[in-house]
Formats: sequence, structure tokens, C-alpha cells
Amino acid sequence: MRIIPSKNQYIEKLLPFLAIYGVHLLGAFNDIMEIDAAQYAAISWEAASSNEYLEIKQEHKDYLDKPPLLFWISALSFKVFGFTNFAYRFLPTLLSFLGAYATYRLAKIYYSEQVAYWSSLILASSQAIFLMNQDLRTDNLLTTFVVFSIWQLATYFQNNTWKNLFLGVFGVAMAMMAKGPIGLVIPILAFSVDFAHKRQWQNFFRWQYIPALLLLALFLLPMSIGLYQQFDLHPEKMVNGQKAVSGLKFFYWTQSFGRITGENVWSNNPDPFFLVHTTFWSFLPWTLFLVIAFVRETKELILNKFKKIELSQEVLIWAGFTLTFIALSRSKYQLNHYIYVVYPLGAIMTAKWIEKMSTWRKSWQAFFRFWLLFQHSILLLLAIILGFWAFPIDNYGVLFLVIAFFGLAFYFVFKPQNHFQRYLLPYLFSILAANTLMNAWVYPTLLQKYQTESIIAKKMKGQPQKYNLADFYVLGEGLMNNSLDFYTQQINTYVGSLEQISKSEAWIACNNENYEKHIASSSSWEVLEKEVFEDYHVSELTPLFLNPKTRKEQLQKVYLLKIRKKL
Repeated sequence: MRIIPSKNQYIEKLLPFLAIYGVHLLGAFNDIMEIDAAQYAAISWEAASSNEYLEIKQEHKDYLDKPPLLFWISALSFKVFGFTNFAYRFLPTLLSFLGAYATYRLAKIYYSEQVAYWSSLILASSQAIFLMNQDLRTDNLLTTFVVFSIWQLATYFQNNTWKNLFLGVFGVAMAMMAKGPIGLVIPILAFSVDFAHKRQWQNFFRWQYIPALLLLALFLLPMSIGLYQQFDLHPEKMVNGQKAVSGLKFFYWTQSFGRITGENVWSNNPDPFFLVHTTFWSFLPWTLFLVIAFVRETKELILNKFKKIELSQEVLIWAGFTLTFIALSRSKYQLNHYIYVVYPLGAIMTAKWIEKMSTWRKSWQAFFRFWLLFQHSILLLLAIILGFWAFPIDNYGVLFLVIAFFGLAFYFVFKPQNHFQRYLLPYLFSILAANTLMNAWVYPTLLQKYQTESIIAKKMKGQPQKYNLADFYVLGEGLMNNSLDFYTQQINTYVGSLEQISKSEAWIACNNENYEKHIASSSSWEVLEKEVFEDYHVSELTPLFLNPKTRKEQLQKVYLLKIRKKL
């Protein structure tokens, strides 16, 4: 007999996700962070303003770096909500919860309701998701649609339903339009290993793949047409320092596979284990459990010696996680957020093994209890450093929430009544405490005091009677154009010297180096008004900047000047 969960049980299960979304909401109104997120916001603003969506441009120049899905979604949101911080984050943040739901549904195909629920909760509360929704980039959408596509395709291979094949292909297409071919590669890697372990050789060659590929091409057609029209039809264009650049080849090959083959010129010489130690902090607070789960899962597979598994079992979670991790680790250019795409699969592995931990021997139970206290203490210490030393809190509402979340975390450390309260709730509340502090206090403090580009742009846009944006110039290099363009909602003019300014009177933004080089020594221009700001690249925090005693030394001056030609 099937037991239907009560309304109260549904509400009880939703409450943790409402708390998580509430913490995201606290940061949804923060200014958009330089460099990448602000760049994508500026591109999305330009697309929404010009109503030109197939050919992506930045400052009226051809843009060839990331696929267009984030720009399309953000532009749509701008059309509905206006050009605001909230509008930029709103739809992608909602879609990240679709990713958590897809993780739940994928896990439920193979495991218990408990494992499925825990999987979605682990993913939604991982530090990576908080970071992705605050410093919003293309990886947010990639992560969501990759796990969505795997869920739908796994359902298709079990039930042979066309609807699920259609939705799986749609998910792959959306993932590819979010960040390129990796959206197709990850499902292929995952299912290929799974087919082999189940001896389902026929699944490698299904006739249904032909209409599926045609459908995929159809979904990708708008992006492909835009790329062809913008680049392939114009070999005379200079793009990223080269001519005869194929937009189609770039997106479908060079941008992704070229990072492994060397065709992509971008390289930051990453440490071979860069993504490993990235995972250690970005999958918090669940990192230890993920490591244990991965080791145990790998050990089981090795001991199994490639024996056939039942159709109700799977290895696609481990395969998708492991093979993607290896492939991304071979890239010659790596950033922290590149590995977030496998975290839904990591969350399922983690939940699967957490469920089994209550059966482990007492010495392990004692170790987990020690680790729980240790990790909470570290997070509490970091919160104290950030909230009471580096950037002292004077918002009592934020302080109350942080203390309440930490209080609940420690309560469930010492008073757990069940497996869920022992292994999940303490970690959940501690990460909510840390990110409440970050989203509601630390990020706003940093962005409102030290991200000079957005500060200047909002100041000028908000006081049109004083600042004439039509006469605004950015002098020299050193300032990011992304925030300046987005928050002034215009394409600003950049000049290398004062001689390039056609007006007799103008507003100028520049850093200290260009002020000393061009303004302070100028015999042709005089300064009528001068405002000085303290600037710091807020996405790269260092101990010297966090220390209030040494912070001043890490800042550079940025000027907003009203200048006039001397008669």
C-alpha cells in the first residue's frame, strides 16, 4: 500500500530549501561583481537595449567567448524587471533550484526517497551554489541543465518514453548554449560507462538517436545561425587578434576541446590538482563526506572487476563525476567554477554514503562527531574574523540571523534525535550562517566601499542634474568597463590621453597612475571638481586586505574629476 505524505511532511521537507533560498535572496540585491559577472550583465543589458540577440556584442564590438544562453535569460529578466542587480540574478537563481530538483529526481531513480532528498539538499546548500548565485556566471546554467539532461535521459533509458528523450535532448542543448560542448560530453561519458557495466551494448546504437540528434541541431539552430552570420560570413573581421575566425568552430570545438589540444590560446598553467583543492573548499560543508563517498564508491567498482550490474543499479553517477573531473583537470586553463558542473553527481554519491554511516563502527562515529565540532568551530572562527574584526557588523538583523543559525547548528551537534539531524542539519545551519554573513554584510560592504567602477557609475546615473553622462570619459587603463557600462546604462568612451577628448569640459574617471600621468601634469586642462575613491578588486581577498591595519596599503586611488580646457 502506497503511503501518501501529509501536507505537513511536504512543508517540513520544503523548509530547508526555503531557508537556503532566503539566504540567496539576501544577496540578490548586491552590486554585480567584477570581472566576469559584471561583464555578462553589461552584455545582457546591451542585448536587451538593442533587441539584438543572435549576434552577441559588447560595447558594439563582436563578442566571441561564451555561448548566449545567460545573456538571453538575463536580457529577458531585464525586460521584465528593469536593469537591476536582482533582475540579473533572479532567473538563474531559480534555475539552480531546478538543478536541485533534477538531482533529487535522478537519485530517486536508483536510490531511496531519503537519499534523493538528501542529495538535493546537499547540492543546494554547497558553497559552490552560494558562490554561483552571488558571482553569477555561465556555470550556474551549465550545472542545472547537465543534471537535468542526465535525469531525463536516465528515465528514457529505463522507460523508453519519447517525452523523456525530448526533454533530455532539450537539457543537453540548453547546457551547450550555456557553456559549449561539455554539456553533451558529460552525459555521453556517464552513460557510456553505465551501458558497458550493464552490458547494454544495444544502447550505444539506437535508431532513436538519429531524430534526437536532429532535434538537438534544431534547438541549437538560433545560436548557430547567429554565430554563422556574425563570424563565418565575415572572414575579414578581426576577432581576438585574428582574421577568418569561425564562430561555429570556436564554440563547437576550440573553446572546449581546444583547451586540451592546445588550439585555445588561453592558458594559466594550472596545478594538476587545482580542481581537487578547489573541491575541498567549494563543496563545503560536505567535503569530507564526498571524499569518503568517492573512495568507497571507487573501491567497490574496483573490487567488482567490471562485473555486470543489474538494470536497477547504476555507475553513471561515479563515471560522470570522475571522468569529467579528469577531463577538466587536463585543461590548460582552469578556474574554480569549472568543476561545479559535477557537484550534482557528487551530491548523490555523498547522500548515498551518508545514509550508510549509521551502520559504521563506533570509532568512525566518534571521528565524525569530532569532525563536526571541528568544522563548525572553524566556520564560527571565520565568521568572527569577518564579522567582528575585518568588517565589524552594525546590522543587528544580520547579527541575529548569523547567531541563530550557528546556535541551531551547535544544538543539533549535541542533541540529534535521528540520522538526519546528526549528519545533515548541523552542516546545513552552519553554512547558512556563513553565507548569511557573506550575502547580507560582507559582500555589500566590499562592493559599496571598494568596487569603484559601480560606485562611480551609480553615483553619476543617480544625479543627472550634476553629472552629465554625455560628457563622461574613462581615461587610460586600470578601471573595468563592465560595471561602468552596466550601471550608467550606456557605452562609455575610453581615451588614452586628454587630447582625444573633443569636449571643452568633461567628467573623467581614472586611477591614480593615469591621474599623475595625464591630469596632475597637464598644462592644457584644469580640474574643477575632484572626488577620490578607494579601490580594490573585491573578488580577490587577501589577508593584508582583510586586516584593518594593513588594508590601506592594498588600496589604490580612483578619481572622478570634472575638468575644463584652459583658455
